[in-house]
Amino acid sequence: MEEKTNDEKDSRGPSGRQRPDDGAGYGWYRHPSGGGNLVSSVSAEDIQPEDQVQWQETANGAWRTGTFEEAISKVYDGGQIVLLSDISLTQTVTISKSVTISSKNQNKITCQVDKHGYLLNITSGTVTLTNIVIDGGAETNITASRALIAVKNGTLILGQNVVLQNNNNTTENGAGGGVCLIGGSIRMLSGSQISDNQAEQGGGVAIVQDANFYMEGGEILRNRATTSASYGKGGGGVYQTAGSFYMNGGSIHDNLSNACGGGVYLSYGNPSFILSRGTITLNQAVYGGGIYVESVQTNEFEHVLELSGGSIVENKATKRGGGILLSPQRSIVISGDIVIADNQNTNSREPGQNLYIDGWEDDDGLHYSKIIVGELGKNAQINYYSWLKPEPGQYIPYIIPRDNYALQYTDWLKISYEDPDYVWSFVDNTISLFPVEEAPTVIPPESEDEDES
Repeated sequence: MEEKTNDEKDSRGPSGRQRPDDGAGYGWYRHPSGGGNLVSSVSAEDIQPEDQVQWQETANGAWRTGTFEEAISKVYDGGQIVLLSDISLTQTVTISKSVTISSKNQNKITCQVDKHGYLLNITSGTVTLTNIVIDGGAETNITASRALIAVKNGTLILGQNVVLQNNNNTTENGAGGGVCLIGGSIRMLSGSQISDNQAEQGGGVAIVQDANFYMEGGEILRNRATTSASYGKGGGGVYQTAGSFYMNGGSIHDNLSNACGGGVYLSYGNPSFILSRGTITLNQAVYGGGIYVESVQTNEFEHVLELSGGSIVENKATKRGGGILLSPQRSIVISGDIVIADNQNTNSREPGQNLYIDGWEDDDGLHYSKIIVGELGKNAQINYYSWLKPEPGQYIPYIIPRDNYALQYTDWLKISYEDPDYVWSFVDNTISLFPVEEAPTVIPPESEDEDES
C-alpha cells in the first residue's frame, strides 16, 4: 500500500476518511470544554430524520445519534449533546443531570405547538448551553403559556453564542418570557442573550422563589412586560419577587414595561438586586424606567437594592422616576463608583429624572424611603428628587450612613438635588434636605497642604 504523506494524513478524519472542506459528508466537532480531541459524527448521507443529535452513553463510549429526547435520557451524567440540525419539540423536556448542549452551527431548539409550555425544565445538575438558540416561535405567531426554560433546581449556564428568544408567554399574570427561576441558579456569561421575549411580568427573566441569578456578562434586551395594570406590575427585562440577582457585568437594555420597571422590577417580597458592574440603559416604563422598587406596608426600611458600581443611564419614564423609582418604606444602599444620571422623565409636571424617592404624609408624619450611603468613589454621580420637601424651619434626613461609616464632604459633593429651591447639608451624620435659605453652610475640610502650613 502506498504510504501517505503527512499532509495527506492530516487531511483525514479519525476514521481515515477524507475530511471535506465544504462541510458535506463527514463533520467533526470540538468538545465544548476546549479539549483537543475531535469528536466524529456520522456520515451525512447516513443521517435519518430522527437523527437530530449525537451523544455518548459513557465517557469514552461510541457516539450515538437519535432524537433530542432520547439523548437527554441516555447521555451520561456530565456528558455532552451536539445538535446536528434545528429541532422542534412537541412537549417539555425535563433535564435532571449535568450535561452540555451545543451545536456546530448555532442550531435552534424551537416549538411549533401553540400555547406551548416550557421547552426545557431543569430539575437538577448543571446544564450548560453553548452556541445554540432556544426559540419560542413568536415570529411565526406561536404563543406560549410558560417561559422558554424553567430552573427548579440545579444550575443553568448560558455560555457563548447562546440566545433565548422569541417567546410570547400569554398566561394571565404569567411570569417569565425567557427564563423562570424557581430554585437553583443561573449564570449568564459574555456572548449570551435573552432577547425579544414577552410576559405580563418579567419579559426576559422572572425570579419567583429563593434562587440566585449571576449576570457576569451578556445582554438582556428588547423584552417586554405586557401587563395591562396601570401600576404595581411589570419588569420588562427582569421581574423579581424573591432570591438574589448579582449583576457583575453585561447590560440590561432596550426593554419595555407597560407599567413599572422597564429594566428591572423588584416586587414587595424580599428580593435582593446587587449591581457592582454593568449597565442598565435605554429601558422604558410608565414608572421607573430603569428600576422600579415596590413598597412594603411596614415601618421597617428594608433595603432590596444595592448599587456599588456600574451605571443606570439614559432610561425613560413617562410619569415618574426615569432612572429609579424607590417606593415608600424601602431603602437603597449606594457606595463606590455608581452613576445614576442622564435619565429622563417625560412628565413635565413633575421632576424626577434619575433617582426618585416616593412617599406620603399623614397624621403620623412623613413616610419615605432612605438612601444609605457608604464611601462613594471618585466617579460616583447621583441625581435625586422627591416630592416630599421640608417645610420652613424643618429638614428631612433622607441620606444616612451605612453601618458605622462617617459621611464625608466628598460624598456630599457627588449627590445633587433636582430642585434648586432645596439643598443638602450635614446634620448629625446625615445628609439632610433644607430649604435653600435655611441650610447650614457646608464647609470644605482643610486640605493636607493647608494643615502642613
